[in-house]
Amino acid sequence: MTAYGSQVLLLLGLGLRTDLDGLRKIEVVMERLGLSLTTKIVTEPLVNPKSHMSNTMYSLLMKRAMNNPKKSRKKKS
Repeated sequence: MTAYGSQVLLLLGLGLRTDLDGLRKIEVVMERLGLSLTTKIVTEPLVNPKSHMSNTMYSLLMKRAMNNPKKSRKKKS
């Protein structure tokens, strides 16, 4: 999933799993944004699906996680 897709799901109040109604909501939003969503009906159940994160996203998250918050150098008056 992309950060863009994650933002769409967040704004719709949806998680990574949804029903057909939720899928239709996602489809409508994507169409309004000029994007197409391809759906496919499968007969096999998903058993513990694994997510995949791009190397770039992993690198960005690790940099942010390892970056210690810096204290402000301004003196309090």
